[in-house]
Amino acid sequence: MAVVLSLAFILICLSACGGTKIKTDDNGKTVVDNPDKTFIMDVSKAIQARWKATDADSEKTFELKSSEEKTALTSYIDAELDILAPYASSTFKDAAMQTKAANYVKALETQKNALEYLQEDRAKFLELFAGGYAQEKALLKDFVDNYNLTVAEEYQERLAELVATAAAPAAPAENEEETSSAEESSGSEKQAPADAKTAKEALDDWASSIAFKQQDDGSYVAEVENTTGKSFNQISLQVILLDADGNEVGRIYPTVNELSSGNTGKFSFKTDTKFASTNVSVDFYDEKTA
Repeated sequence: MAVVLSLAFILICLSACGGTKIKTDDNGKTVVDNPDKTFIMDVSKAIQARWKATDADSEKTFELKSSEEKTALTSYIDAELDILAPYASSTFKDAAMQTKAANYVKALETQKNALEYLQEDRAKFLELFAGGYAQEKALLKDFVDNYNLTVAEEYQERLAELVATAAAPAAPAENEEETSSAEESSGSEKQAPADAKTAKEALDDWASSIAFKQQDDGSYVAEVENTTGKSFNQISLQVILLDADGNEVGRIYPTVNELSSGNTGKFSFKTDTKFASTNVSVDFYDEKTA
């Protein structure tokens, strides 16, 4: 019964979103009629729905690894999936667009699947989530650059900063595998807007000075003052572990929720990997809006 109600909710939501017509195909799958016409429009609606959900929770504090945190994160991702999920099974006239739509939904599903590890294996959760989130950002950049994706005025700056941190997506493939954000960022990135690009570089400059100290319990902790001038609902670092010769031996993605400008956040991680030094940068962040 719950599944039927969930599907009904999706159908109502899509029908009410204006212009999107859905139907059931011969295989019983929910698909979009004329998806080429509505996909980019619905991507815009979907990301704004997600941001609206995160903004609504901006004053809340969730205990790390709690069921409340998992429920909140699930709701943010579902805000997009409720609108976009049927596009994964839809038939486009533009084959490239069809692949990109399927990959975008897959990126959202990767983020949602990562939540299964939220409480039991934080490192694995962050690795999987970061990969899906990076893929989503790469596709959003493509949609902005090549398909005229736009958002409401109140979200324009947020979108600009988001796509500025993304690499251009690789050539689409039907069975494209999820990759880590580091792998995606090594591609041929197009030039981002100068102001947004500078914002990301400033965050990386801030992160580069972060030093982790080993604790008695074997964990590594860094207490860091947020001097970026920005406040975050969530911010994740990419910590590259290096051996004595400077070779990479691992990557960790410690994350802090609710880090306001001027406040101090505690980033921490555990690993069995032996390393001599670290290279720290910002992996992804969800900035609070006024």
